[in-house]
Amino acid sequence: IVNPHTGTGEGDQVDYSGAGVAFKLAQALSESAGYALPEELLPLAALGTIADIVPLVSENRILVREGLKILGQTELPGLRALLDISRAPGASGRPTAELISFYVAPRINAPGRMGDAEPSLQLMVTDDVSEAQALAGRLDSDNTLRRSLSAKAWEHATGQFDFGPDDPIVAVNCDGFPMGLLGPLAGRLNEQTGKPAVAYQVVDGIARASCRSNTVLDLHAALSTHADQFERFGGHARAAGFSIKLEQLQDLLDDLRRHAAWGVLGAPSVPVLYTDVEVELGDLTVSTWNFVSAMEPFGEGNREPVLVTYGAVPLDVRTVGAGGKHLKISFDANGRRVDSIGFGLGDRELGPGAVDIVYQLRSEVWRGRTRHQLGLRDIRPSRG
Repeated sequence: IVNPHTGTGEGDQVDYSGAGVAFKLAQALSESAGYALPEELLPLAALGTIADIVPLVSENRILVREGLKILGQTELPGLRALLDISRAPGASGRPTAELISFYVAPRINAPGRMGDAEPSLQLMVTDDVSEAQALAGRLDSDNTLRRSLSAKAWEHATGQFDFGPDDPIVAVNCDGFPMGLLGPLAGRLNEQTGKPAVAYQVVDGIARASCRSNTVLDLHAALSTHADQFERFGGHARAAGFSIKLEQLQDLLDDLRRHAAWGVLGAPSVPVLYTDVEVELGDLTVSTWNFVSAMEPFGEGNREPVLVTYGAVPLDVRTVGAGGKHLKISFDANGRRVDSIGFGLGDRELGPGAVDIVYQLRSEVWRGRTRHQLGLRDIRPSRG
């Protein structure tokens, strides 16, 4: 057993992901055999560290930073094929933590969420280019199916409850959907409502559930009081899963409601979006983007700075994507034009005047040129 939390006690302990632990083992074996650091494995360690959402601080940040540098030149056919299929046409440059989080990792996870993770493993170990391309295509197809089923699961879930304040938790039944979709569904419910969320399905009289929470409720502490009732149970404060006999489920959910009701006392009634600094769009320069880029890689424990601007003046507004789901706006910045993209914000009613915006600074390489834009997190008509 390799345990990252044991040792001499010198220095800070690191919350490695499983991939990080595997890399440290490979490093130790290499050193003991007189070999150099196995740098060719760093991209795998970086990928697993990002996908597992462990804090990107201390050595984890180093693993990701150095792994991403090598990932762009990786000779592993599977990773190369996966990068090629995950990137937008024309996009290039060094892989970023954002690319891994939102495009690469979901494709790796997709087969497992559909019920069989074997193709993802095969992709990682193959040394055949043609097989790698075929497997990457398989992962891409599975991810498309996962997204389609996730949309249906979301529609199914949101039809079961009212977004109102009466119930301190959200609990939805998801019979008929792949079990692997329940965790992300619970996470989205938690994000949208600000409440602890439980997504479950019933199979042969057993309710199997995935749970997600925030600071309102410590899931592990609350569920641990029922440890003797579970068929299976595991997790931590923010994410957990359990299996329990159906006839015991309602009592468990009622107890979670009691715990959550205590937790919401004094907490915001709706999800709160915090910002780091207020700026004027005219003060944003290329050096600002470069300064923020120097803080990368971003992720859990090293969040990307969030900026707010009040009274931003739109030059043009349009929706893009299927059904106008996303929002593209260009703003006036003291005579300059600053572009922005707001994913999932296409339904916002903005009116004809100025707007208040919360955003992050995005950089991407497109056809060999670096493009800077604002990544909108939220937008509303200006109240100034």
